[in-house]
Amino acid sequence: MGIERKEWFSTDLSRGAYGGWTVTYFMLQLAYWLGAREVYLLGIDHRYVSTMIPGQRNVPIPWPPPRNHFHPQYEKRCDRVGVHINAQTLAYLQAKRAYERDGRIVRNASRSTDLKVFERVSLEEVLGNTGLKRTERGYS
Repeated sequence: MGIERKEWFSTDLSRGAYGGWTVTYFMLQLAYWLGAREVYLLGIDHRYVSTMIPGQRNVPIPWPPPRNHFHPQYEKRCDRVGVHINAQTLAYLQAKRAYERDGRIVRNASRSTDLKVFERVSLEEVLGNTGLKRTERGYS
């Protein structure tokens, strides 16, 4: 257990973690380390427009920037969006293998997603299994 360099997924955060090109990958490692048996991903669209030019650094993004975030002012004029979607996908595959090896599961409950690594499940199904009741203001 712990950090396995050949797989790049940490099951023991006291020894470190890997980035996987997305904060979600770190959160999957954290959930694993905390003992989560089931993890449900929400809001993972897994689609981006990259403005990075391979082999070049410090290239400002075009203005206006491509829309990669739900908040219109998330990217600033000097920001660069270096998205490595293939590297993210490979990282998610490593997370899936680590979870499954230990009899755990990760499911994708995002409504609109291009992430195909994890089994898809509807948010309604997940919340229905918790006993939560839908109200006008959400679930309670």
